[in-house]
Amino acid sequence: LVSWGLYVQLGSPDLPSQPLSERLAKNPADSSVDELVARAEAHLAANPTDGRGWDVLAPVYLRMQRFSDAAGAYRNAIRLDGDSAVRQAGLGEAIASAAGGIVSADAQDAFEAALKLDPANAKASFYLAMALAQEGRAKEATTAWQAMLGRLPPDSPWRGAVEQALAKSGSSDVAS
Repeated sequence: LVSWGLYVQLGSPDLPSQPLSERLAKNPADSSVDELVARAEAHLAANPTDGRGWDVLAPVYLRMQRFSDAAGAYRNAIRLDGDSAVRQAGLGEAIASAAGGIVSADAQDAFEAALKLDPANAKASFYLAMALAQEGRAKEATTAWQAMLGRLPPDSPWRGAVEQALAKSGSSDVAS
């Protein structure tokens, strides 16, 4: 009785039911992010060897703060479609984010693998400098961030993060 009373007050009894299968069958442009993710998850459950699917889903999980799912998706994409700097850096970020921002040895391994594939990978460089700071090697972290700032193009989305990290580290030499 209580649930019926709440449903009448808060629900929409005039609307027809919308089973999940119907919601997943509608046009993706008319779907919510959660519905799109559910659709991708259903596809990958039926096609677990679709590396491209894992590659697409991994950064979505990361943005949704589903860090463990993101790490698993990146690992699947790497296993199925091969190594890339973007995948390794994403894996490292997912591992570090799942650990509350701590750049663990596993995350460092992923970031180092990313830099081997692309020495200019800003995400990997940033997080490896963060690992130095977390290890109490503030001077080395500051040097790494300053070097990174010097290499970044003016419109890089990483510029603000590096400047903020340098400000937190107490560096008075924050270049723009």
